[in-house]
Amino acid sequence: LNKTIFSYREYDHSFGRFSEWKHSRKQFEFIVSQGLHANYELLNEFSDLKVHLEMPDSLKLKLKLDRDSNLRNQSEKAI
Repeated sequence: LNKTIFSYREYDHSFGRFSEWKHSRKQFEFIVSQGLHANYELLNEFSDLKVHLEMPDSLKLKLKLDRDSNLRNQSEKAI
């Protein structure tokens, strides 16, 4: 990634959408990509090492319910 423009977007959980594209000319020794789209095909060409961590389904469900009810103001029935 030496002297190239690196474009990226961030996911905003409060709105449930990706941000506008951001661009950087910084030189990175490490890039950390996390979340649902961490293994996105375009990132693979920049990856020397990939580590996947997975949480239990019960914890995923709890976090999603908490997020949708607290940040997105949805009822448990709607979720």
